[in-house]
Amino acid sequence: MLDDNQGQRDFHAALARYTPQLTPDADAICAWAAGRLLEAAVRDLGPTARAAPITTADLFAGLGRIHQETLGGLTPPMTFTPAQSAAPLIDCVYFELLTDKGWTATSSQPRCTTG
Repeated sequence: MLDDNQGQRDFHAALARYTPQLTPDADAICAWAAGRLLEAAVRDLGPTARAAPITTADLFAGLGRIHQETLGGLTPPMTFTPAQSAAPLIDCVYFELLTDKGWTATSSQPRCTTG
């Protein structure tokens, strides 16, 4: 796995600190990115989110405030809108190369069909 953006460096630092025996893989970084998205949704609720338990409605409201978020480079830019019925389509991929030594990320930059 690469570590050439802040999101990846944060991921690797957390693994080194809390689970140094874990080999970074796609499942681990997907879980990390999901947690960072949750963190962004709660952060965008502002200080009132700390005053009471966070509800599902609060999380949807926080997601609706996320615009062009990349989670420090972990994802292509994501935008959510209030009350949308489903997650937005992200028409981007990250390429990896499979060799006799295993999977290797070739770039931390997404390839997108639009934008």
